Amino acid sequence: MVFSSPAPFSDDSRSPDSLSLWERVRVRASRALSEGGAPSIADLHTIALSNEDALSTDSTAEKIALVLEYDGAEYQGFQVQSEKSTVQGVLEQALRSFYGRHVKTWGASRTDAGVHAEEQVVAYLAPREHAPTVIRDALNFYLPQDVKVREAWPVHVGFDPRRHARSRVYAYTICNAAYPSPMLVRTSHHVKARLDTQAMDRAARSLEGVHDFAAFTTDEYASSHPCVRIIRQARVDRSGDLVTLTLEANAFLPHQVRRTVGALVEVGLGRMTPAGFAALVEAPGKLKALPALPAKGLTLKNVRYPDFPPAAHREDERSGRDALAQLLAHRAPLTAARS
Repeated sequence: MVFSSPAPFSDDSRSPDSLSLWERVRVRASRALSEGGAPSIADLHTIALSNEDALSTDSTAEKIALVLEYDGAEYQGFQVQSEKSTVQGVLEQALRSFYGRHVKTWGASRTDAGVHAEEQVVAYLAPREHAPTVIRDALNFYLPQDVKVREAWPVHVGFDPRRHARSRVYAYTICNAAYPSPMLVRTSHHVKARLDTQAMDRAARSLEGVHDFAAFTTDEYASSHPCVRIIRQARVDRSGDLVTLTLEANAFLPHQVRRTVGALVEVGLGRMTPAGFAALVEAPGKLKALPALPAKGLTLKNVRYPDFPPAAHREDERSGRDALAQLLAHRAPLTAARS
């Protein structure tokens, strides 16, 4: 079964104020096409809602979950925005090229401009026409080099990548060397002075648990939204010149990770004590973290679910690990005998 966007209005003499949002979008799309142009991605995104309503109740439709990897340096974030290049925008363009119609997507995390991802999860509804491997390979054909689909999985039609996520893991990378590395300049923030990562790690541990993190987001957001989050893991590691802050939480506030690492750098430079950092967590209404560090050092590492990837995939991984363990156990006596 093929689903297409509803036919646009060829003419509508009614006042714009009397039209619904849906009707105004269709009028704009129709005029753009009649003038030799194309509807905006934002308008196509809205038009796709009507198709999703039909697909969600169609027995021949299925929901596909994609595991997406991207370098966010050239994008204004994940979420679709009018007249701006976004990851969701180029993904939906690739889906349109593949399916022949606009397809609406839902992402697990709305990464900011310049932020990268190793395992962003994105879902969409489509007719049940192609195997997951075909979908993955076809989308990678249409996608640019800095955005790729790592995996594609059929999932339950009710699967929501944002609401069903158990936690999200972000990592912020600092190049702590005399000079920035040309190989890492797009994916790390440079700090020249030597950082005390042990002090940073002690401070980071105070983040773990349930806290009000208003000190680590914008005043505008904190004044109108609850800021309580659950940090499941917070650690700072060093590997040579690379210092990495890893945070796992049920959800994050806007700029939370980048403001957190900004304050931790102050600890690493000796300009703030671990106790002073802990005070930001304990007194969110009285103290404020430092400005956010640049987005380029931040990467969404993965999104964790209780039942995704599918159990069959997890069983395949487990079987592979067991087979490897058996092979190594078999080889160990042979190696010992030869020695």
